[in-house]
Amino acid sequence: MALGLLLLLPEGARSQSLWRQSRRTLLPEGSAIVVRSPRQIILDPNRQYDLPVSLFSVLPIYDATGQVAVPTGSVVTGLLQKREGGDYLTVKSLVYRGLEVPVQASGRIIPAQIRPESYNQFAVPPKTKSSSFFDALVGSNLVSGLTSVLLINNSGNGKSQPQLGAALLGLLGVEALFRGISVLAERPSKPLPPLVEIPEASVIVFSLSINTYLPDTAAPDTVPSLQ
Repeated sequence: MALGLLLLLPEGARSQSLWRQSRRTLLPEGSAIVVRSPRQIILDPNRQYDLPVSLFSVLPIYDATGQVAVPTGSVVTGLLQKREGGDYLTVKSLVYRGLEVPVQASGRIIPAQIRPESYNQFAVPPKTKSSSFFDALVGSNLVSGLTSVLLINNSGNGKSQPQLGAALLGLLGVEALFRGISVLAERPSKPLPPLVEIPEASVIVFSLSINTYLPDTAAPDTVPSLQ
């Protein structure tokens, strides 16, 4: 598209535009962008939104003449996008002499996984209202109190033993029923979801997908102090 617009310009303007472009610093296609993460990043891949991240270059980026164009320590902005099975991390721009320069670069899939030390762990959800009610009912003194009353009323009366046994079995059945309802009312525990993890100081390599011209500016290099 830029070439088409260039051809529409008058000859003089076209030559001047080509001369200005020839002076601009060119980062050739395939140039490596080697960055690291300054902190640990742990994400749930089922979140609703993409996440921008700030990275820092650990190697310089060279121009087409072999000169250092983007020094080590430059800020590189990335974007973590939701993908099936993980997150897609790509570079969106880099900071060059105080200017943000959009770039098109390759991306990396960061798979979602569970840490080995987290195997067999479960996230237990809070109890439902019905489950809490039945637990409180069974945990009260209802059953033990009724049992004591039955034992006192039937003590010393041998003929009442069958009735006493039936009554106790009935109480045990009521308790079992309450506990069964409580278990059914409880939501099942769910295993911990897999997470996307980028450890601190991880080194990630990208490459430019197309030739990229850096803007013509007389501003000095802007490399932040990370200490």
